[in-house]
Amino acid sequence: MLTDTLAHAVALFGCALFIQAGFSKLRRPAAYEQVVSAYLRRPVGSWPVRIIGVIEVDAALACLLPPLRPAGAAACALLLLGYAILMAREVAAGHRTLRCGCAGPASEVRVSYALVARNAVIALPLIGLAATSTPSEFMFNSALMLAMPLTAVLLLSYVTVEGLIANRQRWRGIY
Repeated sequence: MLTDTLAHAVALFGCALFIQAGFSKLRRPAAYEQVVSAYLRRPVGSWPVRIIGVIEVDAALACLLPPLRPAGAAACALLLLGYAILMAREVAAGHRTLRCGCAGPASEVRVSYALVARNAVIALPLIGLAATSTPSEFMFNSALMLAMPLTAVLLLSYVTVEGLIANRQRWRGIY
């Protein structure tokens, strides 16, 4: 039961994280064009942003469906690691004033190794879920009820870490 609870919590966390990110990109793709253009180091229109949004929403929803959960968790982990690699490349190139786009297009959080580490840490349980999740799991059971408060703790931890990184950047005068 503990394993099921942890699996559900990680799946719900991945879903919540990427459903918000994906729908945000689909609602306002123009707001993300500058961020995506900076990461790709070339101008992009709204279509690449929309494609990223669709991929994020699909990965999020796949986390909720037991037969698709391993693929959804793997997709979420790959997205996080891909974003981490792009951020690390920008930080290494000295582009520390680039907004990360993590908490939406209006976020003032800049790329940093702290964000790279955060993404890597978040990807680990998703990789574990992708590797250990069995497709025959039934999503709605008693373990799900226990997973909901744990998911809330994970989401609050994510928001707290984001705030700590933002405050540290403000104190250092990065933006």
